[in-house]
Amino acid sequence: MGNDAIREKEVLQGAEEEDSLILLCRDGDREAFNSLMLKYHRRVFNTALRMLGDYSQADEAAQDVFVRAYRGIQGFRQQSSFLTWLYAITVNIVRNKMKQNCRISRLNVSLDAAVDNGESSLRQEVPDRQSAAPDKALLNKEKQILIYKAIRSLDADFRVVVVLRDMQMLSYEEIAQVLAVNIGTVKSRLFRARQMLQESLKDVI
Repeated sequence: MGNDAIREKEVLQGAEEEDSLILLCRDGDREAFNSLMLKYHRRVFNTALRMLGDYSQADEAAQDVFVRAYRGIQGFRQQSSFLTWLYAITVNIVRNKMKQNCRISRLNVSLDAAVDNGESSLRQEVPDRQSAAPDKALLNKEKQILIYKAIRSLDADFRVVVVLRDMQMLSYEEIAQVLAVNIGTVKSRLFRARQMLQESLKDVI
């Protein structure tokens, strides 16, 4: 049996196992749902984290996702994969948290704005060329942070397609199912999002 045949067999076995777990969940089997949660928790959490940029909020969102999934498992008709269904729940919950964050930020007065005089705090020192070169890993880490910040600066519609496609590696078809839009809309949003990221990161990468 070739490698492709082995992988295909493993995929089929995994799908059959997942279908069995879903049926058990519908019968109220908590252990079966725990198995599904363990399988997909990391993907759900990472999606929420990339969208929200806050560990505690992402953790809270992931918990909300699985609570809602457990309560709504009877309504899952398996017209898409279970993971795609989870992503759809994740996106809805994260969008709600983003809206809440916007409302809170409008109500709160920024301490930075209160202190900033509009001039000196915006200036950055030019590094000394003769100083020791920073560690390469640190530079890569800082670059990664800047990229994540740029992604979080995008509007929700653009941010979500970048996270789902470029970070979670979903297909265009899967993203269309998650967002309940057509594939053309997914592609156009992704193209525009990548343009905006390229512009904002032109001095970084």
